[in-house]
Amino acid sequence: PTWVRHIHLPPPRDDLPYCRSWTFNVAADQARGRVLILHDNDMLVPGQYASRVVERVASGFEVVNLKRFVFYLSESHTNKVFSGDQNVNSKSPESIIQNLEGGGSVAITAEAFARIGGMDEAFVGWGGEDNEFWERAGTLAVWPYGELPIVHLWHAAQPRKQDADNPTLKLYADLARTPAGQRITALRARQRGSLHGPSSSESLATQPNLKES
Repeated sequence: PTWVRHIHLPPPRDDLPYCRSWTFNVAADQARGRVLILHDNDMLVPGQYASRVVERVASGFEVVNLKRFVFYLSESHTNKVFSGDQNVNSKSPESIIQNLEGGGSVAITAEAFARIGGMDEAFVGWGGEDNEFWERAGTLAVWPYGELPIVHLWHAAQPRKQDADNPTLKLYADLARTPAGQRITALRARQRGSLHGPSSSESLATQPNLKES
């Protein structure tokens, strides 16, 4: 539609890895609507998804998670869907996840997103940022009752996703020891959503006054 604005966000450096937190913060800063959908582009939602989100927000919820089942398609099935040879229901999924919480697709009001400090741009690389965000989102009025199916398209795994020493997962584990309220205070004071790239990658977990549990 002509009223949709597309913001293309090439990485500011060739060596910058996957940086989901930064791109969501940029989008949130540019958005004009009252409700944000933090949505991964490998997920297909049913037609009533947006209207259900609006209904829940209108009833007083600030964060809405509608995912009941996530159906993961295989590589071959995904390729055939893209080519138009098959639809998403033509084969059984490779796997199914129930009641996925923080990742994939979550709605939040723009005001609440800013109030809890947005996404943490210290997460550069795959993993952990959605779990950390969901913990802070839990301080808000949350609709957690998944009720809709979502289809997850196949794609190659992000670098280091399977690594036992994945640094972003370690960062999440470190941050999880800090109360969500303290993380919110620190993130609200940090710049976020700059078109020039993610804010300082300094972890909140390295700040002595935030290590208390």
